[in-house]
Amino acid sequence: MTENAMSEVEKAQKKHSDELHEKYVHAKDAVVDLAAEARRAAADYARDLKHNAAGWVHEKGGKLADSAADVNDTVVDYVRRNPYTALGIAAAAGLVLGLALRRRS
Repeated sequence: MTENAMSEVEKAQKKHSDELHEKYVHAKDAVVDLAAEARRAAADYARDLKHNAAGWVHEKGGKLADSAADVNDTVVDYVRRNPYTALGIAAAAGLVLGLALRRRS
C-alpha cells in the first residue's frame, strides 16, 4: 500500500473509532439516566407502600382499640350484673392456673 492509502485507512479507522466512542458515551449516559429513573421510581414505590401500610396499621389499630373497649365494657357490665358468678369464674380460673403452674415446677 502506498503511504497515501495508509493515511486514508488510518483516517477511516480514526473516524470509526470516534463514532464508536461517541456511541459508547451516549449509551453510558442513557444507562445512568435509566438507573436514576429506576432509583426514583423505587423510592416513590417504597414511599407509597410505607404510607399505605401506615394507614392500614392505623385503621386496624383503631378497630382493635374499639374492639378491646367493647370487650372491656361487656365484661364490666357482666360483672356488675352478676358479681357472684364473676367471682366464682375468677376463683375457678385462679385455681386452674395455680394447679397448672404448680405441676410445672
